[in-house]
Amino acid sequence: MIVVAIIALLAAIAVPSFMSARTKSMLSSCQNNLRLIDGAVEQYALANSNAVATALTQLIGTNFYIAQLPVCKAGGTYTLPADLAQKTACSIHGALGDAAASP
Repeated sequence: MIVVAIIALLAAIAVPSFMSARTKSMLSSCQNNLRLIDGAVEQYALANSNAVATALTQLIGTNFYIAQLPVCKAGGTYTLPADLAQKTACSIHGALGDAAASP
């Protein structure tokens, strides 16, 4: 009986740590995707006389700037910036540098 109580206590301590680690890894993955998309937007602008890409499909493909569509692990969607002064944003984590995107 004591062994079961000890195991339950250890599980109660460990589960929140695992959930926190999972949340941090999803945020980190999303931030890396945002950096990748921002880099592709800048490359697109350089190649197209400072024109800003209006859709992710303009950046993705084997002959484009990103090989595969980046996916937010938390289920968010990415929004491209309206101009080069802004950053790509995730519907869940926000843009890079936002308070919501900080760990």
